[in-house]
This record gives sequence, structure tokens and C-alpha cells, in this order.
Amino acid sequence: MNRVPTIRSLLATLLVLALAAGLVRAQLEILDCADGSAGDDTILCSGEIDAGDAGTDGREGNDLINVTGAVNGNINGDTPGTGDDTITVGNSADVEGVVNGNGGLDHLIISGNSTVNDIAGGEGADTIDVLDATVELDVDGETGADSITVRASTVNEDVLGGDDNDTLIIERSDIDNVRAGSGDDTVNVSASTIANHVSGDDGNDVVSVGASTLGGNLLGGTGADNLSSTNSNLLGVQGGDGADQVTVSGGVVMMAVLGGD
Repeated sequence: MNRVPTIRSLLATLLVLALAAGLVRAQLEILDCADGSAGDDTILCSGEIDAGDAGTDGREGNDLINVTGAVNGNINGDTPGTGDDTITVGNSADVEGVVNGNGGLDHLIISGNSTVNDIAGGEGADTIDVLDATVELDVDGETGADSITVRASTVNEDVLGGDDNDTLIIERSDIDNVRAGSGDDTVNVSASTIANHVSGDDGNDVVSVGASTLGGNLLGGTGADNLSSTNSNLLGVQGGDGADQVTVSGGVVMMAVLGGD
């Protein structure tokens, strides 16, 4: 019997050893929504999948996760890790857990009449797009200068910028609260219904509301804020602490319009 290994088997053995030693980063295409590797993975989640409490994790590397089915669990970009991940949830998908970018400059896209339980950008300057979708809880950019767009969607709780200088764009959507968080933020709300407040929170913020309805107030928070309301119906406008500029044009403001200190 010929016991001499073939060249192919030798190469395969060397590759396994290199992977184990961390000398080579694998690039995998995983079709069953399983966890990724320490490389740049492509993970496809379709059909009905019970991912369990831990959910699906791209792990280290710049991963691409595409969800088009029903997932009972979380979708994580990398835990731990700082990869620049892209997570796409579309085609009427249903994710019963958290879509979490974790570390890195991540892009989270929820679209196509899909529903997710919660969205978290994690650390890093993330881009979060919620387009024609439903979020049962929050959309939270968390740490980093995030860009969040919510268009033609429903967020049953809050859209939160988190720390750093964030940009929040809300169009034709229904949301409980919009809060920019700390940092010098830019918030633009148009043609939307906000059940409670739109707030710049701490920092020198620019917050504009147009052709929208607020059940609560337009709030500047601490800092030198620029607040504007155009053709909108809201309870009141409060600049908060700091030298604020407040402009109201058209619409109905039921109570007080107050600048800052």
C-alpha cells in the first residue's frame, strides 16, 4: 500500500496547522447561520433558524451577514473583535433578538418589511439604516460618531444616538422618542409622528422638526443648541441650559416656547 501522502493532503494539513497557529485568516461562506471564524466571513441566514441565546456571531474579521429568514436569537458582528461588519436583514425577515455590530465601523441595514427586536451599533462610528422595517424596542448607536437613518419605519421605543457626534435622520416614521445623546449632534425629523419627545441632550446640537407631530416637546438639553420647528404640531419647545437659538414657523405649539439660559 502506498503510504506516501499526496501533495493535496499535505497542503490541506499545512493549511489546518496554519489556521490553528493563527498564521492564516480563513474566509468562509456559511449557509446555515452558524458562527464565523477569525477571518472575513460571509454568513447567510435563510429559512427558520433557532440560533439560541448566544445567537449567530461573525467573530473577528470584516464579516458579511445576510439574514432573509426567521432567526430566534441575536445577530452579532463580532464578539469580541473590532471588525468592520455589514449586517443586512431583509426580505421580510424576523429577528427575535438583537442585531449588534459590536466593535468596529459597522453598517447595519434593516429593510424590506423586516422586523427585529432591538438594534445596537456598539463601539465605533457605525451606520444604521432602518428602511421600511419595524423595531420592537430601540435603535441605539451607542459609542462612536454614528449615522442613523430611519425611513418609512416603526420604532416602538427610542432612537438613540449615544455618545459622540451623531447624525439622526428620521423620515415618514412612527417612533416613541428621538434622543441624540451626548455630543454635538445633528437631528432632522420630517413627516413623522413622535409619541413623546425629540431631544438633542448634552452638547451643541442642531435639531430640526418639519411637517411632523410630537406628543411631547422639542428639547435642546445642555449646550448651545439650534432648534427649529416648521409646520409641525407639538406640545412645546425648551432650549435647556446654554445659549440657544429657537425658531418656530407654522404649525401648532400648544404650550411654551423657551430658550436657554
